[in-house]
Amino acid sequence: MLIMNLAVAAVIQGLNTACAENLGIVSADDVNNFIELWKYYDPQARGWIGADSLIYLLVELDAPLGRKKEEVPAEEKNEFENTGLSADRYLVHKPKQIVIKKKKALAMLKDNLKILMHKDKNFGGGYKVHYMDVLRGLLKRILNERKQ
Repeated sequence: MLIMNLAVAAVIQGLNTACAENLGIVSADDVNNFIELWKYYDPQARGWIGADSLIYLLVELDAPLGRKKEEVPAEEKNEFENTGLSADRYLVHKPKQIVIKKKKALAMLKDNLKILMHKDKNFGGGYKVHYMDVLRGLLKRILNERKQ
């Protein structure tokens, strides 16, 4: 945990320096919001979350690091609630009431973030991502968008 906090401090210091040079890109508050959301999805502070949790985190996280929540159209929400088949098409986080299309979520990860994903049997045979890889990937995405 100490090493993780030192890494976060280094990232925040780097961001403060970068913000002084490029005003308005990412603030320390943006990084702190990311940290608070990460804590929700990684309550044991292991530094790893599942790829599905990363998708929820990105949907919840405000710009510039994340993508603001997009409202699911009412007809799609009704379809999801009324049919069992559509669960194959949606990711649902019931405690936070987040519904997102799987196709859109996968595109969000594939196209927007170049994050190393690790296969892990402890995550149900799925993929997991590391805290620093995600933060680094988000910052790189923002800088690349800024250059264009």
